[in-house]
Amino acid sequence: MIDFIGIGAQKSATTWMYWQLSRHPQVWFPGIKEMHYWDSNPHGDGADWLAPFQQAPEGRIKGEYTPAYATLDTVTIERIAALCPDLRLIYLLRNPVERAWSQARMLASQGWLNLDNRQEIEEFLVSERCRSRGRYSQTICRWSEVFGREALSIHLFEDIASEPDAVLHAIAGHLGITAEGFHQEETDMFERIHVGAPIPIPAFVRDFLHREYVEEVARTADLIGRPLDHWLKEYVDA
Repeated sequence: MIDFIGIGAQKSATTWMYWQLSRHPQVWFPGIKEMHYWDSNPHGDGADWLAPFQQAPEGRIKGEYTPAYATLDTVTIERIAALCPDLRLIYLLRNPVERAWSQARMLASQGWLNLDNRQEIEEFLVSERCRSRGRYSQTICRWSEVFGREALSIHLFEDIASEPDAVLHAIAGHLGITAEGFHQEETDMFERIHVGAPIPIPAFVRDFLHREYVEEVARTADLIGRPLDHWLKEYVDA
């Protein structure tokens, strides 16, 4: 049985969260962060997903962190619930404009996207590969419908940047582990993981993404009960 999974969002400090959790003495991961079982096998029976967790030491809570799970459909989520009905879920959210551009920079660093080619960038921004990762409200609704809203612990990228200790205390409470297990040197707490090259967002990208996500941001704010106007205000004023 698996106790928790991280479902995204991609480029929203998920590796930092995995790193913090993996060093906690009450948490166990199967040697990797992202198993990619359900996004690769949406109709699978889950046997290969569960098998590695049989090696977990007794008394540890078991989890995995695959940001692609944010894009799963309801039927697949129901398959997961049939196997692990009491899962706790972690979902980290980032300004969707910055998230999409960070994803583009990552793909460029891997040789999959040319940031000097405007047509390639525009095609990527309208692709399902990009858009599906930024539909936060859809992800929240789908997972909440199956597991209940209380199963999701949702945190913002900027909260991690400014108050990482507070976020980890909230995660500890959500997972039922001790907050003291997270206590590390302050330099570790604020260390950023997999930081991409600081390439500014081109104006045409900024303007397109603002239009793309303005309604999504409003829907997400309503769902999590927090104002998110600051995510887009800077692009209105720019």
